[in-house]
Amino acid sequence: MKMLPGVGVFGTGSSARVLVPLLRAEGFTVEALWGKTEEEAKQLAEEMNITFYTSRTDDVLLHQDVDLVYINIPPPLTRQISVKALAQGRLEGNTPKLDLLTSDADLDVTPPRGPRIRPGAVEILERGRRGVGAMLLQLGGISLGPEASPKRKEPKDHEKENLRRIKEIQKRFREQERSREQGQSRPLKALWRSPKYDKVESRVKAQLQEPSPASGTEPAHFLRAHSRCGPGLPPPRVPSPQLTPLGPNAKGQGLGVDFISHNARTAKRAPRRHSRSLQVLTQVLEQQQQAQEHYNATQKGHVPHYLLERRDLWRQEAEARKHSQPDPTMPPGHTRMPENQRLETLSNLLQSQSQLLRELVLLPAGADSLRAQGHRAELDRKLVQVEEAIKIFSRPKVFVKMDA
Repeated sequence: MKMLPGVGVFGTGSSARVLVPLLRAEGFTVEALWGKTEEEAKQLAEEMNITFYTSRTDDVLLHQDVDLVYINIPPPLTRQISVKALAQGRLEGNTPKLDLLTSDADLDVTPPRGPRIRPGAVEILERGRRGVGAMLLQLGGISLGPEASPKRKEPKDHEKENLRRIKEIQKRFREQERSREQGQSRPLKALWRSPKYDKVESRVKAQLQEPSPASGTEPAHFLRAHSRCGPGLPPPRVPSPQLTPLGPNAKGQGLGVDFISHNARTAKRAPRRHSRSLQVLTQVLEQQQQAQEHYNATQKGHVPHYLLERRDLWRQEAEARKHSQPDPTMPPGHTRMPENQRLETLSNLLQSQSQLLRELVLLPAGADSLRAQGHRAELDRKLVQVEEAIKIFSRPKVFVKMDA
């Protein structure tokens, strides 16, 4: 009985858990297991009773008992492992007959068939050996291998092409000049005209055949001189130049008029005139300036009466709101003394202070009796009390404690 090849499984997913029992049921031996991490590979190897497990792909491919690999991992890693397996001849289908549904007798009798390799496997192997850079250079026309590089398109010589084009144009121009000199003129092609206008007469032809008006008559719709100058007297005309007789040496026909000298003299004597429209514009600007000055003098900068009344009303309302609000500085259980009462109390205190000072000054200086000393001390005590009261009532706000 021929032994089946040993299998190395890449992947630890659910498909690997189903595949390993199937392979063992058909007689294959699972020799190695690969996982992304060492823990995943160890866990599945212990469940499936696989002796060798690893997280390195080369360890599975180089295992001495692995002759066939089964790959069930994401595509980025699949390509790398496939290239390496192809290089070693261990990819699935690269061994003799691997039919899982055949018996042992069929394995002994059936001759080995060719490898089951997809057409793109050779290209993947070649790309893995040579690298992606070599393929890009080959696409660009640079070959690194022994095969012949593709032929490049020869660059076009624009200088020769331009010279050839110039010679052709010169040759064609010479032929045209030669035919023109020989008098070989081409007849002009008649313009196309619709047959439905054959019986229609030309209006231009009819106008040309009419007799022209006399040269002395002037059409009525022509403008007359100074018709747009507005009302008023027309500007004076400049006198025409005087005709002078021709001298004996004068050449040609005509009158001897020196228009240059006449125009120079007229330009010096001619008054400077302004058009009617400019005069009207000046008058309008003067009227606008006068109106603006009158407005600035009488109305500009003055507040209307209704706005003044509204401002006074707002001020009174603000003062009323201010008085109606309680004073935040007033202590609890007190009330503010009215202003007139405060001023009246302050004037009484000032009078009492002046009276006490007068009595203190009028005391005899040499009086040493007990009565005189007691009277002096009483005046001093009252004077101190009055001064303290004056300080209190001199404040802008005086608060008085309310009765219980």
